[in-house]
Amino acid sequence: MSPCRRLTVSPLELLYSHCYLLFGHSLVKLKPALTLLFLLGLLFCPPRSFAEEPAQTPEESIRIGVFIVSTFSVDQGKGSYTVLFYIWGTGPLDDPDPLSSIQFPRAVTSTVLAENHEIRGNNRWVLKAYRCEMLNEWDLHSYPFDEHTLSLVFRISPPEGRNFTIDLDTADSGIAQKRIQGGWQVADFQLFKYRLSYQSNFGDPAYGQRPTDWIVASFKMTRLPWVLFFRLMSGAYVSVLIALLGCFLKTEHPPVFSGRIGMQTACLLAAVVNQREIGSAIGARSFYSLPDTLHVLCYLCILAAFLISLRSRKFNDDGQALKSLRWEKRVSGIVLVVFILANFACAWWIIEPNAAPDLAQIVEMGH
Repeated sequence: MSPCRRLTVSPLELLYSHCYLLFGHSLVKLKPALTLLFLLGLLFCPPRSFAEEPAQTPEESIRIGVFIVSTFSVDQGKGSYTVLFYIWGTGPLDDPDPLSSIQFPRAVTSTVLAENHEIRGNNRWVLKAYRCEMLNEWDLHSYPFDEHTLSLVFRISPPEGRNFTIDLDTADSGIAQKRIQGGWQVADFQLFKYRLSYQSNFGDPAYGQRPTDWIVASFKMTRLPWVLFFRLMSGAYVSVLIALLGCFLKTEHPPVFSGRIGMQTACLLAAVVNQREIGSAIGARSFYSLPDTLHVLCYLCILAAFLISLRSRKFNDDGQALKSLRWEKRVSGIVLVVFILANFACAWWIIEPNAAPDLAQIVEMGH
């Protein structure tokens, strides 16, 4: 049904009409004059709409801030981390809780630890403490030289029939930690708004694509890598060094040759065990990380040591013991230099800064 229409007239027009009705029947001669005055009033009065405009809902301002207290339980195998943080909002006095409609799309669990409500002048101030287990996609190609951008994303929906704008309290927002247990450093805290337009109007024919404003509190986590790297890779590197040093043992006697082959086999097994330990630390994955690539180089180097031993034995069987010794020293040195250069090349090729997170994917519910 169409809305009711009402004729709106000015006070001057109302005066003319009353004079016409009161005196028009008794003073016949006044009719033309009053009619003229009435028409002139209609002509010179400002135009008015004959239909009432629908009332516009005024926009109210809500000020939002975030302070992250701690991040812990970083579980790369599970793909999650736990964060403890505060969120506060300052809104109109008639809104009992500006944070009542908050949504965390990537929270596995969300627990309100404490909350505080106070009246500050004409506004209501609300402070809430949360502990959330958040999902995260860890990119471990550069492990342990990886860095990650963690994003705490949430949304506040206005109550039905109301509209508001969000102002960010960037001055008081921030993060308390500089280091996280497990060898992480924290830096580059940012608080900003992100607008996402879904490719749907959700069945409402009155709207097209509905833009949605999300609030993002992000920070970077970077490892302290060198101690962890040498702790992980030292076993494999020592195995390679022992396998190459074994090439200096003379193979002219069969027992020595047999012991040399056995020692290099033990080095290969030690490198395999070392890789499995690193795999358990990183978790299940379907890609080659930096330690996986470096272990492949270790396997190739130990294989080269096997081939050197076999070739040396062939020289000794042909009665060329002196040539065998010289050849082993020269080739072993070349293999060691190539192995070191290959390690630097793989690290240079694989280690690179991680791309910024796809916020559109983060704020999609269920992803």
